[in-house]
Amino acid sequence: MALVAGLLALDALAILVTYSRIDPQQLYHVSGTGLHGGLSRVLVALDWPDALIAVAALGAVWHRLPARVRPLGWVAVALCAVVAVPGVVKQSDLDARWVNVLPALGTLLSLALALRFRGRAPLAPATAVAVPVLLLLSIPCLGAALGYHVGLGIFRTGELWHGEPSVHLGFHHGWAGALIIICVLLVLPLAERRLARGWLWLLLVYGAVNCAQDFWYEQVVKRDWTSRSIPGALEPRLHWIWAAMLAVGAALIVRDRRTHPPASAR
Repeated sequence: MALVAGLLALDALAILVTYSRIDPQQLYHVSGTGLHGGLSRVLVALDWPDALIAVAALGAVWHRLPARVRPLGWVAVALCAVVAVPGVVKQSDLDARWVNVLPALGTLLSLALALRFRGRAPLAPATAVAVPVLLLLSIPCLGAALGYHVGLGIFRTGELWHGEPSVHLGFHHGWAGALIIICVLLVLPLAERRLARGWLWLLLVYGAVNCAQDFWYEQVVKRDWTSRSIPGALEPRLHWIWAAMLAVGAALIVRDRRTHPPASAR
């Protein structure tokens, strides 16, 4: 659990530094400058994707929480859930507003409660393989998060596409998707409650689709190899991509229930 919190803290630090020192014109849908701009973007990141990850982390260890602190857990989940209200986080305007404080508080409270659990989860073989692959594919996004175009002669990053760099500097939803996947894989072995495991599987699919969509658009479509894009899936909507995500998520949940019965049944 400390590793998940550490990853989110490092991500927040990178956002703070990058958005504090780089002209907002080179970033994505922000207007703040200096430290104010950096703190503003960190606050929004605490809403999305951090609130989703924090609920997953808290749910994974919920059965290990003392009964006396569980009411605080429900408060934390309720605060995090505010991020699902339309308009709280807008892709078209990522400057912080007062409403963003609520999910951010929920994120911090959820992580604080989850960190009460000091045990370690076993590292599954799939995780040991998936994490390095995700980090490798995320090199363009990781470089952008630090404020640099890093292509290593392999990825398309600073090359112009329609007059703008193929990969804008700053935080990318593709990296958010990769971060979600990594954190889900880290906490999934700890989860015992079916509700928590169900949320983790759905979140895994959500992260995977957003990671793939961003990578495909920036590394395939922007090379003019094809004009076909993966539809955006940041926000819930009536679209086949969301129907497909829910179907895959449901299939994974059903499979998980067959292979991972409740603790009481084991």
